[in-house]
Amino acid sequence: MRKTTAIPKKEEVAQKTALEKDKHVKSTDEFQQKEQAFSSTGINDDKELTEELIKPHWDAYLEANKEKLPVLKLNALKNKYSVQGNEISLTLSNPLEADAVEEIQVNFVSYLKQKLGVSTLFLKKQVNTQIAQERPYTPSEKLQHMIEKNPALKELTDKLGLDTDF
Repeated sequence: MRKTTAIPKKEEVAQKTALEKDKHVKSTDEFQQKEQAFSSTGINDDKELTEELIKPHWDAYLEANKEKLPVLKLNALKNKYSVQGNEISLTLSNPLEADAVEEIQVNFVSYLKQKLGVSTLFLKKQVNTQIAQERPYTPSEKLQHMIEKNPALKELTDKLGLDTDF
């Protein structure tokens, strides 16, 4: 037995086309409603971002997550940053910090977008190994660094007979 397929009548085709057009109109209306709702949420991509505008939100994120995030990730976000347009350039001292920031970047950038009221924001990580070389690591390097900042500390260590090498 052969199966036969029914050829739709003109009226059925016209009715189906009208329904599809109606769906399109509804989806267009929905799109316009969503677009209007989106624009009424306070999102403003014309807003010029500055370090002064970002800093309170950046610090609030660090404070809110200081118990949740590992020290490496928190310290990585405490590094120096600059803002140009909708791009934040974070200067890191080593690739480990870059990996740590990579792990929290999505949540962090989403948080900043929401708080700043922008839809587009990029976080660019730059590793500057020279910063790592400037950081004091050993106790004597740390003491020397603190003495450079406050020369009275040298006098104090001499008076008390303190020695960094044990």
